[in-house]
Amino acid sequence: MPGLRGALPVLVVMSLGVLLAWVYFSYAALPQITGYLTLHMVLETLSIAVSVLVFAVGWKAHSLNPQRNVFILACGFLGVGILDFSHMLSYAGMPEYITANSVEKGINFWLPARYLGALSLLLALLLPWSAAVAGSVPSGYRYPALGAVLLIVAGVHALVLFYPQVLPATYVSPGGLTTFKIVAEYGVMGLLLSVVVLLLRRLEQPAAFNVAHLFAAVWIMGLSEFFFTLYVSANDYFNLLGHVYKVVAYVYLYRAIFVGTIEAPYRALGQSEKDLRAVLDAVPDLMFEVTQEGRYVRVYSQQPEL
Repeated sequence: MPGLRGALPVLVVMSLGVLLAWVYFSYAALPQITGYLTLHMVLETLSIAVSVLVFAVGWKAHSLNPQRNVFILACGFLGVGILDFSHMLSYAGMPEYITANSVEKGINFWLPARYLGALSLLLALLLPWSAAVAGSVPSGYRYPALGAVLLIVAGVHALVLFYPQVLPATYVSPGGLTTFKIVAEYGVMGLLLSVVVLLLRRLEQPAAFNVAHLFAAVWIMGLSEFFFTLYVSANDYFNLLGHVYKVVAYVYLYRAIFVGTIEAPYRALGQSEKDLRAVLDAVPDLMFEVTQEGRYVRVYSQQPEL
């Protein structure tokens, strides 16, 4: 797969890392990680920051290089960032976040965030990814679309904080994860696998985004989700590795979005200027660039002394 050549070594290493960690940590009798709460906060803060950057770049760049797909990801990952923020504050051991914190409360914010992110990616990839035709993302719909995502996020908060009894059990101490939680994580992995299939079809096609980076992001997200089907304690090594992989995946996601929305237009502009210069330099006659007031601002000539 030539299109993946740059990211392939990283994907191979991280995939092998999952396999080795699965075998080793499943049998090794290791003490729980000391200071895990701090590590969790650092890793979640990094991923939240990337989610906010994805939103900021996608939302602001809409006026420069409007792309419906980036707009979807921008709104979706703002919701992901907010849910991850509440997940971080709800983690067992953190000060009370409106209601008493627990492992299950943290998971109840975690799962909606993962589904929102995976569904946003799937929707963005199902649509043709190209510079938007005028009116393809009507300006009047931008705020309602953002409002819809925020409404979903608010609904999740209302359920988790005030009506947790209506939600399925996701964690039982000391047994660990429930069947529902494990199946739900595999559901996220299934959605991400669908995104991977869509990206594989685009690897050799011209694209308005960095396909290799987005593929790497989605693949590593899937590996991250696998770790979250394995942990028994909320501060064990599987949980830690899952969060590390998630941060790496989000960095790749940001790079894919940034290149497609910010770098690509400026590169195209620079190439256009080079092409124009080559054409003008090939013209044998003198050419002048003049303002409306009659002021000469530039001269084009094959004769350097002019």
